[in-house]
Amino acid sequence: MKRLAVLALATAVGVLAGCELPGTTPTDALYLITDEIPYAPVSPVGAEFFSRTVSVNYHGTIAVLSSSADGSGEIMVDDVMRLDIRHPDGTTLSRVIDFTNGCTEYVSPRAPEDISAWLDRGWNQITFTFNDQCGGMAGSTSIFLVIQ
Repeated sequence: MKRLAVLALATAVGVLAGCELPGTTPTDALYLITDEIPYAPVSPVGAEFFSRTVSVNYHGTIAVLSSSADGSGEIMVDDVMRLDIRHPDGTTLSRVIDFTNGCTEYVSPRAPEDISAWLDRGWNQITFTFNDQCGGMAGSTSIFLVIQ
């Protein structure tokens, strides 16, 4: 019973710290990027309201951004999520996920985002940055990186 409690605690700490979970294989990892960020006024337009860098050991499987730990939850950031990725060989890649279509639409959730093609095998350093681009409010769903 004590061993099960220790494993459960270690698993919870691993998720909160954005680490691979104990007892999982490299092709089964979960990283909590952020808990839900409640909506709040933001100023000035374009302001950054969240940033976090995680190191991810990627082994060529499916990697998705999701609002749920099982990889099935829709994601949403008001307004833009930017990923800056440094691959194991030192090359870099930047991608922007715009939830407003250039401020021409209301912010709307989208299906989990498959980012597998953006990663290389080995340790990738990913910086997640959330920005307002349309003014008004900023916030997001929880964001997990789920490697299946």
